[in-house]
Amino acid sequence: MSMDTNTTRRSLLRLGTGALAYGAGAAAVAGGVALAGEAKGATLSPDRRAWDAAYKRCADAKLAFDCDYAAYDRVYEAWHATQPIGRDVDLTAFHMIPLPVVLRSIDPDEHERGMFANIGLSWFPNEKEKAQARASIESLRTHRRAVKAHADRYHVHELGERNDRLLDAWTDAQDDLIKLPAPDLAAVEWKLQYLFALNSDGVTSGWAGRTVAPVLADVRRLSGGEA
Repeated sequence: MSMDTNTTRRSLLRLGTGALAYGAGAAAVAGGVALAGEAKGATLSPDRRAWDAAYKRCADAKLAFDCDYAAYDRVYEAWHATQPIGRDVDLTAFHMIPLPVVLRSIDPDEHERGMFANIGLSWFPNEKEKAQARASIESLRTHRRAVKAHADRYHVHELGERNDRLLDAWTDAQDDLIKLPAPDLAAVEWKLQYLFALNSDGVTSGWAGRTVAPVLADVRRLSGGEA
């Protein structure tokens, strides 16, 4: 992904779509640039057709992502609400390891090999205890198989990967549009709204200099300065 910040799918839905909270400020800035341009004699703007074509690609990419995300989100919520939660996993062989860690991080094969390699060293089980340990580890394998079968039933991983690709295409299109010289103040305003959109925490993102530089160049050019 080519964006300079890492955001969730949900927070990305806020980016590049208008940033209503910032719109009035962006318009005020654009008005100031217009006055300066009139005073200095702004240079001719770049080809609007190139901007319009890039803007359409960006809008089309966003629409494709939004439509797919709506479908993916419904599937994800259904999958998440019904997925196996691991209550049947026997923790006998995992000692003091919390259940969430066992479910998320423990490799049952490695755990079994390591545990039985310690027989006579730090573990001195009888046959019943060995059988209990094996049954405990097998319960984790059973859970993992159930989790995979559940995910396969909903195709959640495949749908998520497809949605990631569409998200990448949209963010790449936004990046391309930011880099493209703005033909007029309306285009600059779109860029400002994009850069100053609020993320899911209610703050603006921290952009790299290479992302901001084209916008500053637009302002200089449209105000009569050098690009």
